[in-house]
Order: sequence, then C-alpha cells, then structure tokens
Amino acid sequence: MNKKLVTIVLDKKFKNNLLNQLKKSHVWLINSDENINEIKKNKKEINELYSKTDINDPFDLGMSLIPNNFPKDDEHFIELIEEIDEHINQWSKIEVFGIKPTNKIIKKIKKFGAKLKINSKNNFTIEK
Repeated sequence: MNKKLVTIVLDKKFKNNLLNQLKKSHVWLINSDENINEIKKNKKEINELYSKTDINDPFDLGMSLIPNNFPKDDEHFIELIEEIDEHINQWSKIEVFGIKPTNKIIKKIKKFGAKLKINSKNNFTIEK
C-alpha cells in the first residue's frame, strides 16, 4: 500500500475494481447500490484487510462513503478535494475515478501545486 495515496470513486458502478482499490489506499466511495453490494460480496476479505489497519493513520486502508446523490460537478468535486486536503494534507497522490477533469478542476489542482495525469476517459491522477 502506498502510504500517501488516496482514492476517490465517483463511479456508481465501480464495483468490479473496488476490492483492488481498497487493498491499495483509503477510498472515498460513492454510496451506490452497486458499490455497496460489492462491499457486501467481499465483506470477509475487506474485514480481514481492515483488521490489520491503524484507525489513527489517515493513509491506512479504509473507506469513507460519499452520499449517492453527490453532484458530479466542478464545484462539489473541488470542495471534496479541499476537504481531503484539509484532513489529510500529507497526501502525495489522489487517484480519481468517475469524473472528467474540466478546465476549472485542472486550474484548482494547479493551485494546490499538483500535477494532473489523465489515465482514461473518467480516470485521472493528481500528484504533488
């Protein structure tokens, strides 16, 4: 696990990749039926992963749920990034799934002194 990695999943049907991300980082996850069903399906393995974590370490494995009705617009995404930066400001990399980086998002990321790398249509990485 990369101790400075945070993952944001705004893809409501991310389910098939969820377990892999949970093994790598703390995941901020959209609370959709599909994603929750994936958590339930892998409950035993997830519980085993989490039994070895340090709850006081914000970079240790874990999950924070984002409401299912979270608006996937620039303003709300930027607020989410700011919240993560406020609570876990030592992050070095944020992997994002389920939203395209707009010009407004890219400008905000640059204000953090970070770089953006587009991995695919709805997946990008922010690195300090």
